[in-house]
Amino acid sequence: MAAKTKKETAAVAETKETAKKATVKKTREVYLQWYGKEVQLSSITARIEEMWKKEMKRKISELVDLKVYVKPEEGNVSVADGTVIDSPAKAMKKRMGYVSKDRDVESLCLNASIEDNISIAGMSKFAVKDFLVLKNREKKYVNQQIEELSIKCSGRDQAVSQLSGGNKQKVVFGKWIGCGSEILILDCPTRGVDIGVKQAMYQLMVKLKNEGKSILMISEEMPELIGMSDRILIMKDGEITAEFERNKNLSDSQIIEYMI
Repeated sequence: MAAKTKKETAAVAETKETAKKATVKKTREVYLQWYGKEVQLSSITARIEEMWKKEMKRKISELVDLKVYVKPEEGNVSVADGTVIDSPAKAMKKRMGYVSKDRDVESLCLNASIEDNISIAGMSKFAVKDFLVLKNREKKYVNQQIEELSIKCSGRDQAVSQLSGGNKQKVVFGKWIGCGSEILILDCPTRGVDIGVKQAMYQLMVKLKNEGKSILMISEEMPELIGMSDRILIMKDGEITAEFERNKNLSDSQIIEYMI
């Protein structure tokens, strides 16, 4: 693990008083150690979870670094067999995927093709011993994601930088769905896309949930919070102040009451 930059260290220190530990137990159970209290975020039956805070820009230090780019100062992330996830490679091997809020910087290589961006996480699906890339298999793998996600492009060789925001996001989803991710951490997955793509993203998330995937979604939009979540946790001043299950009568005011 590379040494932390001053910026990374500051980001971790900023949230040290907010979240102490993050642990993934079993393949589809995610727990957050919140001020010494373990809180279950998602159960072994697939759920769409969503967290919303007054200061969403911090997002609990990217959910206490579950994306594994910055090593947390305390706690760890582990899966059912006891493997500690301390690198992106291990996270991918254990079928964890992360969709960043800043897709152009953290989720995509803009100068590369759609093919390269989608296939980079799925080598085990089409390469021999994760080394020898068979182009025909790679082509089939990428074309399947383009077709299933309805990515509008001139072809798999088109540069990602030439795509619309919505189609860029579909490429990011294709990268993690194609390689068979079982746990998906989605950071504002519908940010910066048009209404049509947003609806498609919602339908895709419901489809993934029905397939048994576990989704932890972070959002800044209250309607999205209420409409997409199976369970909502309100976190304030170091405590879980409220928990809401899916309810058609749930309103903005009920949630805000526990946030202010």
